[in-house]
Amino acid sequence: MKQSIRAAARLLYASLSVLLFLCVVLQFYWAGLAVFGNASHWSTHVQFVHLFGFNLPVVMLLAAFAAAHRRWAYWHLLLLMLSTFLMYLSANLPLGSLRALHPLVGTLLLAAAISNCYRSIHACRKRTISA
Repeated sequence: MKQSIRAAARLLYASLSVLLFLCVVLQFYWAGLAVFGNASHWSTHVQFVHLFGFNLPVVMLLAAFAAAHRRWAYWHLLLLMLSTFLMYLSANLPLGSLRALHPLVGTLLLAAAISNCYRSIHACRKRTISA
């Protein structure tokens, strides 16, 4: 019973990792639409982050606890939450030169999401095969 709960939690964590990665990619897409297309897409870019920004990592943290994940999962979640916080901070800074960090931190967030997605899917497959 305990193993099946952990396996389900690992699958949930991997699924949420993929969802988070897709959300970050959508954020880049909407930012690109706003910069290179119609500026009305900024509102979508700004509002969408409130749906997943901190909510998904918190649910992922609960899934990581239930799955008894190794340390890498918690470090990835810390990096994801920290970079999300830095995204909010850099978007709302009064100095324009510091706002320029926003796309750089976004790239860090994308890299962390890719790494977390890859590792969580690999861990899910590895434990499923060996079980």
